[in-house]
Amino acid sequence: MVALSVDPRRWSIPAAGLLAALVVALSPLQTWWSQPLDDWAQRLAAPALPPAGVLIVDADDRSIEDMKGNGAWPYTRDTHALLIDGLRRHGARTVVLQLLLAERRDTVDGRPVSAASADGHTADGRKLDDRKLADTLGAPGAPVVLAAAGIDAMAPSPAADGEAAAQRWRELLLPAVSVQPANPAALRLGVVTTPLDDDGVLRRVPLWHAAGSQRLPGVALAALIAAGGHVDGRWPVDAQGRVRPLLAPQGSVPRISYRDAWTLASTGPEALPGGHELAQALHGRVVFVGSSALLAGRTMTVAGQADATEIAAQTYAALRDGRLVRAAPLPLQAALLLLALLPALAAALTRVGTRMLLAASAGVVLLLVATAVGAMQSAALSLPLAAALAAVPAALVALLVQQRREQSECERRLALEREVAARSSAAKSAFLATVSHEIRTPLNAVLGVADLMAGTALSAEQRRHVDVFRHAGQTLAALIDDLLDLGKIEAGRLELAAEPFALRSSIASVDSLLRPRAEQKGLRFAVEVDSELPAWVIGDRRRIEQALTNLVGNAIKFTPQGEVSLRVARSGGGRIAFTVRDTGIGIAPAQQRLVFEPFVQADERISRDYGGTGLGLAITRAMAQRMGGDVLLASEPGAGSTFTLELPLAAHEAPPAAPAAPPREAPPVLPVLPVLPPPMVWLDSVLLAEDNELNVYIVSAMLAGHVGRLDVAADGQEALARLAAERYDLVFMDMQMPRMDGLSATRALRRLEAERGVPRTPVVALTANAYDEDVRDSREAGCDAHLAKPVSRAALLEAMQRWGRKA
Repeated sequence: MVALSVDPRRWSIPAAGLLAALVVALSPLQTWWSQPLDDWAQRLAAPALPPAGVLIVDADDRSIEDMKGNGAWPYTRDTHALLIDGLRRHGARTVVLQLLLAERRDTVDGRPVSAASADGHTADGRKLDDRKLADTLGAPGAPVVLAAAGIDAMAPSPAADGEAAAQRWRELLLPAVSVQPANPAALRLGVVTTPLDDDGVLRRVPLWHAAGSQRLPGVALAALIAAGGHVDGRWPVDAQGRVRPLLAPQGSVPRISYRDAWTLASTGPEALPGGHELAQALHGRVVFVGSSALLAGRTMTVAGQADATEIAAQTYAALRDGRLVRAAPLPLQAALLLLALLPALAAALTRVGTRMLLAASAGVVLLLVATAVGAMQSAALSLPLAAALAAVPAALVALLVQQRREQSECERRLALEREVAARSSAAKSAFLATVSHEIRTPLNAVLGVADLMAGTALSAEQRRHVDVFRHAGQTLAALIDDLLDLGKIEAGRLELAAEPFALRSSIASVDSLLRPRAEQKGLRFAVEVDSELPAWVIGDRRRIEQALTNLVGNAIKFTPQGEVSLRVARSGGGRIAFTVRDTGIGIAPAQQRLVFEPFVQADERISRDYGGTGLGLAITRAMAQRMGGDVLLASEPGAGSTFTLELPLAAHEAPPAAPAAPPREAPPVLPVLPVLPPPMVWLDSVLLAEDNELNVYIVSAMLAGHVGRLDVAADGQEALARLAAERYDLVFMDMQMPRMDGLSATRALRRLEAERGVPRTPVVALTANAYDEDVRDSREAGCDAHLAKPVSRAALLEAMQRWGRKA
């Protein structure tokens, strides 16, 4: 039962929420705080299908390269004249030339002439390119809209009576008189410049632009009018005459290249592959002509970056189809505020518990957000939620103040939660490190036993069971490593160790690791290394090999048949490009930006059919960017993918030959590798400092037959006592032990050796601590190497071979 409240002071709770809502609603906070959610809702409501009846002729990079004979972009004026003729001939409804032709050009066929008459001809009677374009614009056929531009945006001012509000400019820059048609009625202009919001995002598009007494429509409205449309008085226009079109991401409007359109216009459809289909695609469409070359004119919109031509074409379609964002009516906004105040009203009228009120408030917030998203998707209604959302925490604060005396413990818990939230990044890293350590310890036992069993006489079924154990354990170990890397990346703590290394040796390591996997699937695996590459470079060898293993491993994983190749060659800007190509399933263009997000795969089918966590590519790109490079993707569904890892790796001279004694350089944390035939290693005495009986058993079994005597110390103090009393050929040192940890024991050992002047005892850290800083701490404490659990028998024997003190 919920008791009714009899304390009139509790009415301060909804009053506080209402006051906060009014403060936000009457201040700029309403817009600032509502905007991110509104943008997100617009992205969800963006049209999924391309707009009908609209086409872009794009002077892309290929067109710029292939049409150099037509002059530098924006090409010669006669080039555009020929294009317009062709578009009209093939049935275009309207042409929007989104190019600012503000300067007169005295050229003929793109070549300057010394003398030109006022009527647009040379002295010998040849027609100037500008005159050709002007005559084309004035000729019968589909109307053509030319671009104008506003210069120096001015503060908004009230519109005159009977006149729609317009974006004010100090001046409007018009096309040169030399390109304007002789008949003024044939001159159609649209302004292509639009001011952005304060955060640099384009959300609102002015319908009209004005400078002094001059008044022109925006390019989208001009296109609509030219195509036979009209200004709809029901459009939701703000006080400055702007509308908010629902925009989709870049590439939503169908495009053809300028080169193909110009070829179609100049030579006909027969000279162009697919020319007849292209000509049919032009029929009845409003065609916007612009350029996306070199990311020209890119602007940030709610849907992401887009070029000016894409924005104009989508805005035209939004005006034509009525896909415009509308402000929610005041009664609806008031209803949302009442909804936000329901938990506060419940707190004022009843003795409902604080936890229930918190849950109700959270539910109200989710309901408000869902309502805003639903209103945007179903009716393109923009619901400013800042005021309503502000009422919820304000009422909760008032509730806490009102109940301070009887709910002090709850208040302290909330304060603690705020502190925890402020330190979430550090807590997350500590949590990952702890989980990693606790998982690696039993995982070491699982893989160790599987490793030991693999070396015994087994039946075929038993060996298959062991292989399942080993594969599952190695997969889990790789997942732990990925989670640790992701945690370090998100916390900005990913450390790189740049040092000289042999490039071809690293590539060979990746080759030897992954070639058996490719051959097992029946794939051809080719590795090509440019002979001009330097033999030695400077970089983080372990991270580079990790990135290549991720890329090549993914290529093998997602290629059912065919070929996977790795090519290494120089790239521009002193970089080296590692290009991984496959003939696999490919990635759809709409999904390509998603594959680099953590825990995201191209689609649910990929996760279901191939498995995986979706971390590899996210980690690879983050590491590449941390090293000053990047990962690029080109893919086509059904035809395969190409991933290019570009890294700035400077050439370096080969280091001098290593001395006979092994260097004290800590090797990288070794991954779990397939069991290799153990080398013939024999040491007289080895000390194992380890407090976990399971790990003692595993290491003892792995070293059996390779050690004369294996002594075990249960903690750092016991290990130090044994080392002070007798000589060992090698020490395997755990890090986390009772009484004295491994780092402290190693430091004490090095001090003892220095005091006595005795030879150095090799120490190898054998621990579940696998962070880069753990490796660094081990080395600084005096360890010669660092092995991270789970560790294989081959890794233990390799450490004995390299670091053990021979008699």
